[in-house]
Amino acid sequence: MEIGRFQDALDQLEKSPQSYADVHFYKALSYWKTGQFSNALDALKKAIGVDEKYAEAHFYYGYILVDSCIQKPAMPELPSPIERLKQSERYFENAVSNSESIDGETVEKGVEKARDSNFEKGLEILEQAIPKGRSETNRPWDSELFLRFMYKNAKDITRILHQLERLVEQNPKYPDLRHALGSAYLIRAWYCFSKATDQFKNAIEINPDFEKAANKVKLLQNDGRGLLILLRAVLK
Repeated sequence: MEIGRFQDALDQLEKSPQSYADVHFYKALSYWKTGQFSNALDALKKAIGVDEKYAEAHFYYGYILVDSCIQKPAMPELPSPIERLKQSERYFENAVSNSESIDGETVEKGVEKARDSNFEKGLEILEQAIPKGRSETNRPWDSELFLRFMYKNAKDITRILHQLERLVEQNPKYPDLRHALGSAYLIRAWYCFSKATDQFKNAIEINPDFEKAANKVKLLQNDGRGLLILLRAVLK
């Protein structure tokens, strides 16, 4: 896409997992750049269907509608330019309400110009509000790097685990998030396993004849090696 090979981009995106909102979003941009407005809007609907809070998808839905009023005012697949503008306003509102990085005042100024049938000027103003990628508040956080290096710190484990649980609740259809959360639970399990072993060892230090604790330490040490191998394989 960055070098203008939009059809090649579409070919690659068609091979990508269609369960990701970003795949549909970038398909939409590629369709739009090749003048396929209807396909672009359909792809954005799919992106929003996966992630209803995808602010950038809402913004571009409105933006492409306005652009279509300039490039292709007579399109059988789309309503009249006036109706398209009305639709765009709703999507712009959704974009602003779901993102702190999209300037609502700039969007409103652009929409006002478009309302006066000055679509070109409206689009020019709206360009100033184009989001620069996923907003921090809504972007699913790839925590694999953190998970690899923080599994010995209880405070970090708990913090990351709670963050991931919240993100999964907010973005239930993102497989990457669920994968990261599964890894985090495994790390938490390893940490608890290690802490349990330490406590049994402490019990033996206090009472060297504590046979039950000694047996448990042996069992945990044997099983712990397998769990650690599993954990390293998961985070590889």
